Amino acid sequence: MRSVLRLCTVFTVLFFIIPAFMPGCSIFLGNLTSEEVEKQIKEAREHFEVVKSLEVEESYRDDFAKAETAFAKAENFRKWNRPKAYAAAKESLEASKRILRKFYLETVSDLAKKARQELKKKIGEDEDNPLTDYVPKLDKVIAHAESVEKYPQIVSLNKVLDDLKEILSITYSIQTSMAETLESDVSFDKGKYELSDGGKQVIKEIVERIISEKKVYLNDNPGKTIRTKIKVVGYTDQLNFARGGKLERELLKKEEEPFPRDRTEQRRFLNQRLSEFRTKTIIRTIEKLISKSETETSRFKIDTDAVGRGEKMPANLPPPYPTTDSRRRICKIYTYTTIY
Repeated sequence: MRSVLRLCTVFTVLFFIIPAFMPGCSIFLGNLTSEEVEKQIKEAREHFEVVKSLEVEESYRDDFAKAETAFAKAENFRKWNRPKAYAAAKESLEASKRILRKFYLETVSDLAKKARQELKKKIGEDEDNPLTDYVPKLDKVIAHAESVEKYPQIVSLNKVLDDLKEILSITYSIQTSMAETLESDVSFDKGKYELSDGGKQVIKEIVERIISEKKVYLNDNPGKTIRTKIKVVGYTDQLNFARGGKLERELLKKEEEPFPRDRTEQRRFLNQRLSEFRTKTIIRTIEKLISKSETETSRFKIDTDAVGRGEKMPANLPPPYPTTDSRRRICKIYTYTTIY
């Protein structure tokens, strides 16, 4: 009789202990709080909703079915069986994460590579082009994808969404970007930094194009803010200035930096200032013309940047480089659009 009792005691202990060490089982599941279950279901829901929004059901059919079915079970069990609800939510979450990892490797990474190639064609060797700021961002995504491919890590939900949004935004900027070159001899009167009549006409045409495109962007993206970025970069030749002349006095007006004593450095200093003045004149003109078509509540915004390069050589100019080289007397205008 005692032997039988001992066997029953051992069997009872094993009955409760062994399942705790079986794969997929946990002795603690019965002690789950409602908060823990709700947290797991919420995370599963967030991931599955994103997966559905990506429209990848056909591409990842098996994992999508697992994520969908398991999540439905989790919702069904949540009121009366916490352990089953928790386990089902976990299963759904893991399936969604597998999908997001594959999506990052096969879609996000591919989009980044294509954008990188398009960017290279668009920029060429032009370091002034503001699109160059996107190069390291795309390279970072590509490098991360290679790391995920090499090591079987799961890409976080935020990482997938953030990188996808950024790549789509970059692609849009590339597609809407424009670069134009204004010859200073035509756009500015000799020895001046105010626009000539011909220069004003060129700027007016550029602004008209921006406003026309703005209407299309706003119609295509209701409820979103459209932001057009405009960058103007100016260059000059190596021509000397008339000592004590009007232009020299204007360029030195309110200048806080000490005027160089060396004659060559004086010329470089003044040409640098001239290039800055001309780019700022173009920016002011563009802003003034655009402001006439805008209201304070408009969804269309502009960001501007004026950069003076002075006597620095513009990209892609073959030698020789004479002192009064007209190819260097230019202002380059870059525009591209982003959506927020």
